Amino acid sequence: MDALPLYQYVQEVISDGFKTLYGTLPDAVARAPGRVNLIGEHIDYSGFGVLPMAIQQDCHVGIKAVPCLKEACVVLASTSPSMYPSTHFPLPMSPSQPEGEGHNWSRYVWAACKVRSISL
Repeated sequence: MDALPLYQYVQEVISDGFKTLYGTLPDAVARAPGRVNLIGEHIDYSGFGVLPMAIQQDCHVGIKAVPCLKEACVVLASTSPSMYPSTHFPLPMSPSQPEGEGHNWSRYVWAACKVRSISL
């Protein structure tokens, strides 16, 4: 299977899972390739140079903006809920927003939303 049909297949799987979970199709499906750092592991966030390389493993997400009656929030769900349970958090986030307990898959999105909220 070449790359384009595989990507289209993954988009369909994400869209179908999203519709099953939320009753509607996502506005968009996005892909982020995984990466490894050939040099510079753990120094990029300190301002030093790195040499990243994309790898085959990747992450796909279905995204939809929906009006909220109470407050804006991010809701995260996975196609493997036993390994990656659903979670949510409010927006915008303040610099003092607690991080929650433990490490889990949602922390990557949580961190990006916190940085974005603080920079607004």
